[in-house]
Amino acid sequence: MSDPRTATIIRLSLRRGAAALLRGRGWGAPLGALTGVFLLLQILLLLLVGIGGMQELLSSRTAVRLEFRQEAGNQEKQEFFSAVRQQEFTGEAAYITREQAYEQAKARDPEVIAFIEEFSLRNPFADTIGITLRSLDDYARFKEFTEQERWQDVLEPGFLTEITGQEQHIRKLLLIAEAGRSFTLLILALTVCAILFITVELTRHRALAQSNEVLVERLAGAPSLSILLPFAVEATILFWLAALASGLLALALTAALPLLIPAFRSGNVLDPLRETAVPLLRAFLPALFLTELACSPVIALLGSWLGIRQQGKLPL
Repeated sequence: MSDPRTATIIRLSLRRGAAALLRGRGWGAPLGALTGVFLLLQILLLLLVGIGGMQELLSSRTAVRLEFRQEAGNQEKQEFFSAVRQQEFTGEAAYITREQAYEQAKARDPEVIAFIEEFSLRNPFADTIGITLRSLDDYARFKEFTEQERWQDVLEPGFLTEITGQEQHIRKLLLIAEAGRSFTLLILALTVCAILFITVELTRHRALAQSNEVLVERLAGAPSLSILLPFAVEATILFWLAALASGLLALALTAALPLLIPAFRSGNVLDPLRETAVPLLRAFLPALFLTELACSPVIALLGSWLGIRQQGKLPL
């Protein structure tokens, strides 16, 4: 850019590329193809953010439930509850009495409670504690704490066994999420390659249509940059239009997900995932969109160079 001649070539190439795109015909099909590929790119990026939200949810919002022995006294239960709340690995802790558990079950599964009341059965629930660990890595410390000898007569041993099984289950889910993330990244890379190939084909087609103009430039001694840049400018503008159109389509599709897939509606099991993923989307989507816009000229320049070189229009 410090060379005045280079700056002039770039400025004129920008004008020529934009003018060629405005007066050219047949851009509808290429723009539609690019919009479709960019839409796939946007969906893959949204999927990556969703997978990241799921990984964060599994790692940071790990909930376990402990049940007290029936013979444990109220003082012992309160001592354990007070002790576990003071631990560094504890995020949140809630004491649930058997009466509260009974009322919750009544609202959640009234048929079972109706059966218990019909036959005058005793309350089958026990006092429990619901605990949310700060991180998945806190499982080991939490398990070590609950296995202390002082709590052996307070906690049901079966629930201590479930803690280990729950940790292993969550780690398996994290491995599955990581595999899904790697596969999505692979598809993302292939999508970028598809965009590059489309650019090569578009440039090759445009170079064939303007072969006489390119030949005159070559005979007049025009530098390679002045031949290449107008094609790259055309491709870049198409990329930006496709990115904008696909971004709007991706946002519309995301907004319509609750209508298309009932599981994404509020008030269901996916609420915690949505609460985690939405802030990530708001934080990363603008940066991802700007990254697409910034990378478009690079891919357009590379694709245009390959397309023109394929036609032998450049000595590069």
